Amino acid sequence: MLEHVRRLLAGWPFWFLVGALVLLLASWWLWHVRDRVLAELSSDQGRAAWQDWKDYTHRTAERGGPVARRAVQSDEPPALVLVRDHFPAVLAACLVLLAAMLGFVAFVVRGMIRGGSARPANAAKPEHAA
Repeated sequence: MLEHVRRLLAGWPFWFLVGALVLLLASWWLWHVRDRVLAELSSDQGRAAWQDWKDYTHRTAERGGPVARRAVQSDEPPALVLVRDHFPAVLAACLVLLAAMLGFVAFVVRGMIRGGSARPANAAKPEHAA
């Protein structure tokens, strides 16, 4: 059983399947989060909350205080603009970084499982003294 698991983890098809599954799940999750953010921040409550925050930053910028704060200029929350206008870039960046991380993990795990010596395969075997 253990040898079967070792052979499975040492092969690239397993890692491609796991990678595809993880990337599909990540894509689905990002779309789900995007839908929720769009629903929350586009609602009347979301717009009212953003307007309250914008008014608060204008008041604190005028008053001054221990920390200088610039007043918010945008009429929409940055998260709404990000998921509405720049979602393809967010999705692509997340998937590329996740794929690179999974590729690195696969490379390391395969190397650990396959083991092997540090000498090249075409190098002559050392002769042992009898």
